[in-house]
Amino acid sequence: MSTTTLSDIITRLSQKVGDYVSEAVTTALTTSTDVVCTSLANYFSHNNIYKPAWIYVTDKANAGAYRRVSSYTSSTIVVLGANFSSDGANLATFEIHKYDRRNKIRAINLAARKSWPNMFRILRDTTLSSNNIAPNPSFEDWASSSYPDYWTTLSNATAAESTTAGTVRGISGSSSLKLTASAGNGYIELNSDVYPKLLDFMNHQGSVYVWCNPQTANDGSIIIYTKQADATTQTLTSTTTNPAGEFTLLELENQQLNNNVVEVRIRLNVATSGQYAYFDNFRLNGMSVSEYLLPLDFQNPLTAIDSVSYGVGASQYYPNDDMLAKLIFNPLYGWSITDDSTSKYISLPFMGDDTLIQIKGRAPLESDLSAATSTMTIEDPHLDLLIELAASELFNIESGLPSAGDRDFLKSKSYEYLASYEYMKKSLKMRKPQAQQRIDRRILR
Repeated sequence: MSTTTLSDIITRLSQKVGDYVSEAVTTALTTSTDVVCTSLANYFSHNNIYKPAWIYVTDKANAGAYRRVSSYTSSTIVVLGANFSSDGANLATFEIHKYDRRNKIRAINLAARKSWPNMFRILRDTTLSSNNIAPNPSFEDWASSSYPDYWTTLSNATAAESTTAGTVRGISGSSSLKLTASAGNGYIELNSDVYPKLLDFMNHQGSVYVWCNPQTANDGSIIIYTKQADATTQTLTSTTTNPAGEFTLLELENQQLNNNVVEVRIRLNVATSGQYAYFDNFRLNGMSVSEYLLPLDFQNPLTAIDSVSYGVGASQYYPNDDMLAKLIFNPLYGWSITDDSTSKYISLPFMGDDTLIQIKGRAPLESDLSAATSTMTIEDPHLDLLIELAASELFNIESGLPSAGDRDFLKSKSYEYLASYEYMKKSLKMRKPQAQQRIDRRILR
């Protein structure tokens, strides 16, 4: 399913409730509070008709400026607040909103939350692979713009998510980690303080793999660092050759970790200051794993998992490195979900190393949109249904502000759009897939 920007959803909502004016200034915005547009006279002829509406500037130097209208005379709107910045000769576009645009955003987010389970995002995740204990192995989930989830302690480096073609490796995700060194040997690490399950590898042989595409040849490496209770440390470093501008699988295989380890740190390293490398599809193997941290989309308590399957027919030595977009997935039975009150995990039957796992499910629509470019996973005709519910929420919000007479009108409009939503829901609500049975068919006679 494709996505729709918040800006487009606001436009659709504004058009639905008859509150949409979008024009371009005829005199460029300058260091004043004037918005000059001769086309405004085409809508209304008398003065102050736009008072007390809102002006929202959509582009140029004042993009995002939001001001209350103070007065309107002829072709000039005067707004409250500070002067605009000068646009030079550029003619900006702007919108006029009778109903507060911020309330429209609140209404859209409320509608997205209340639309579950009638509307939802369809999820398909293939970032997990068997016996890989690492969380967020394809760097899909980011706690902030600075860190991928569970990966912390940047040292002499900056991290950024990359989705650009050529910087992402494989079919097991759509993102990679771009790590830029600000000094020699800059790194990011996965450590047992943040993810204690790494301590399970004490006194085991572990193998670490990650795909690396460095800017400079041989700049990328893997480092395993451990510390024992008596402060004895251990450092193991990969030596895989990695040519510049191409993805190479870095390997640090069959490394014996010390016993009585109290700290485990696995680092992705870029050797040269000022250079970067892309990392993708990280995995840590070496022991049988039955419990896997669910990807972020599946951590939502409302998210429903419909099926779990495993990839077969891969052409690569490590199956989860396969590039086949049409990799066959067979149903996997006997799975279950566990929750430690902090995170959710999926328990799977035993499999060999590096089998690609596919999880399909449904999640609520995105409901924290704020920037005009923020996106929601929705398209027509389901967007029409969301707009009906958002219109009901908008008039319900607006009804808390005016006099009693206006409040009755706004409440009636809210009920009108809610009734329309309930009627349209019968034909437009999304149909959920049939849930997969969790039983293991092998035990049936």
